[in-house]
Amino acid sequence: MLVTHNWINDYLSDNLTADEQAQLLTAAGFPLEGTEELDSGDVRQDFEMTSNRGDCTCHVGLAREISARTGNILAPPNCDSPNEDGCQVSEVASIQNDEPDLCPLYTARVIQNVTVSDSPEWLRRRIEDRGDVPRNAVVDATNFVLFELGQPTHVFDLDKIAGGKIIVRNATEGERFLPLGEDAKEIKLTSKDLVIADAEKPIALAGVKGGASSAVTPETKNLLIESATFDPVAVRETSRRHNIASDSSFRFERGVNPRQIEPASNRLTNLLLDLSGGKLCCGVIASGKELPTPITVSMRTDFCSQKLGIEISEKEMASGLERLGFDVSGDGGVLSCTVPYFRGDITREIDVVEEVGR
Repeated sequence: MLVTHNWINDYLSDNLTADEQAQLLTAAGFPLEGTEELDSGDVRQDFEMTSNRGDCTCHVGLAREISARTGNILAPPNCDSPNEDGCQVSEVASIQNDEPDLCPLYTARVIQNVTVSDSPEWLRRRIEDRGDVPRNAVVDATNFVLFELGQPTHVFDLDKIAGGKIIVRNATEGERFLPLGEDAKEIKLTSKDLVIADAEKPIALAGVKGGASSAVTPETKNLLIESATFDPVAVRETSRRHNIASDSSFRFERGVNPRQIEPASNRLTNLLLDLSGGKLCCGVIASGKELPTPITVSMRTDFCSQKLGIEISEKEMASGLERLGFDVSGDGGVLSCTVPYFRGDITREIDVVEEVGR
């Protein structure tokens, strides 16, 4: 996975060299596969990413790992709720989620009367340094949030959505869909493909690729902002079936927790308002299941030391876990550890022990 040295440092209280970052992340289980020094003065780094660590498929996730190992304070981006000053969003858009098992939560916001322009220099630089091609401020902002937080989002031209209605459904056998991309070719869908559709047709392959028919262009005036989560297996199968891989599918295949949806939506919406102006409609439309309850795991401190083969104090265990985002309480030899929402790979006591060991 490609990241840049300076971008990781944006979320740390003290800057590290590229070599220091690489050594720390390799020790944490993310081996460095290659580096490239850029004309901008930044360093592009390629880290190996395991399939169970979707939380680290972004710059903030890797900065969190560095913070936990060094005590360097994590400085995450501002994901506060944006200012709403438009009409009610329900007046201009709606969602129908026919497949809540495959799409546990789908949310949308609307910004009206935007001006789509080129990205400012700071945003172009971030996108280019990572190895991607800047498009426009709207598309680049979605990619920025993806690479920053690890939560895929998508922005549609609302005026190209028939009926202003989003429908999450399985495709009908033989339906045709043209993905985004200069060299993209129309594909024939199967009934196993989950799609985002409007009242007439598919407008996106869920979790994989947006569609050309609803793409944002310089003429776009009204945006519908998608922030959602999709079943990893469904995304993987659709991606393989049609030989379409994307940065979004890479992350959805590794699991995206529904609790990540709101912070990413807030972050992207605030960026879009800053970059493209317009008025944000009041409210968020959403459809799906209730947010999952956080998991709490009890860990015996003597069991932890025994498994790791070294004596570690209860205080050190708690401190290390807290730097990784755990809420830790208890004493007397047992720690109650509430797992952070972004760590779907941790469900058992031994999993928590492994985190202490790392």
